[in-house]
Amino acid sequence: MNLLGAFFRLIRWQNLVVIILSQSFIQFLIIKILANTIDLPFSNFQFLMLVLSTILIAAAGNILNDLADIQIDKLNKPEKTLIETTLSAKTASIIAWIFNAIGLLLAVLLAYLVNMIQLALIQLIIILLLQKYTTTFKKQLLVGNLIVALLTALSVFIVYLYNLVAIIDQPILLSDMQKQLVFILKLTLIYTSFAFISNFIREIIKDIEDINGDKVFGLQTFPIVYGIKKATSLARIINSVLLLAVMAFIFYSFKMNWYFFTIYSIAALIIPIVYFEFSARKAISKKDFHHLSSLSKIIMLAGILSMQILSLQF
Repeated sequence: MNLLGAFFRLIRWQNLVVIILSQSFIQFLIIKILANTIDLPFSNFQFLMLVLSTILIAAAGNILNDLADIQIDKLNKPEKTLIETTLSAKTASIIAWIFNAIGLLLAVLLAYLVNMIQLALIQLIIILLLQKYTTTFKKQLLVGNLIVALLTALSVFIVYLYNLVAIIDQPILLSDMQKQLVFILKLTLIYTSFAFISNFIREIIKDIEDINGDKVFGLQTFPIVYGIKKATSLARIINSVLLLAVMAFIFYSFKMNWYFFTIYSIAALIIPIVYFEFSARKAISKKDFHHLSSLSKIIMLAGILSMQILSLQF
C-alpha cells in the first residue's frame, strides 16, 4: 500500500467527505436558500474555515483512536491495520496533533471574526472529548457510542450556530430574519437528530463487529456486557425510533406539498430503514453485522442527500 493511500485510510476520508457534505448542504441548500435574497454576514470564506477546522479535528480524532487501538485492531481487522505497518506510531501522533493545532487555530480566528471568541471553546471541548474517548469513554458502557453520535450531530448543528452568531451581531438583520431563522432552526434540528440517531445505531453495530478484540482488551461495550442478541435488539429499537421520526417528517412534508421530497424519503430512507430491521433480525455472523454497518452508512448518506431534494421544494 502506498503512503498516500494509507494516510487517507487512516484519517477515514469517507467519513470526512460525509462531514463536508453535511455542513455544505446545511449552509447552501437550507440556510442560504431560505435566507432568500438576504446577504448573510457569515461569508463563504468563514464557512470554509469552519469546515476545515471540523475535518482537521475529526481526522485527528480518527488517528488518535487508531493509535489507542493498535493491539485491538490487530485482532478485529488485521488486514486494515495501518499504524506500525505502513506508518509509525510516532509519525501518526505528530500528524494528529498538528491537525488539532491547526483546527483549533482556525476555530479561534473564526470566533474572532464573528465577534464571539467564546465559540472557540466548542472546538477545544471537542478535541478534549475525542482524546478522552480514545483513552476512557470508548471502554465504558454506551458512553463512547453517545459521545461519537453527539459529536457527529454537533458537526451539523454548528453551521447554524455560527450563522446565528454572525446575524445576532447585526440587530436589524436579526429582526428581518426572525421567521426564517425559526424555520431554519427546525430543519437543522431535524437533520441534527437524524445524524445523532443514525450514527448511534452504527456505533452499536460496530461494537458487535469488534466484540472479539474488544473483549480481550477489557472494554465494556454493550455487546460485551449484555451479549450480541440484546445489543442487536437495542440497535433495532433505535432503528424503530428513526423510522417513526422519518415517517413523521414525511407526513409533515406531504402536508407542505413537498411531493418530490416525500417520494424520495420513502424510496431512499423508509425502504432501507425497514430493510435494516429485517436484516438485523437474521444477523448472526460478523459478515451479517458488517452488512448492517454498511447499510447504516447508506441510510446516513441518503439522509444528507435528501437536503438536495428538500431545497427544490422551497
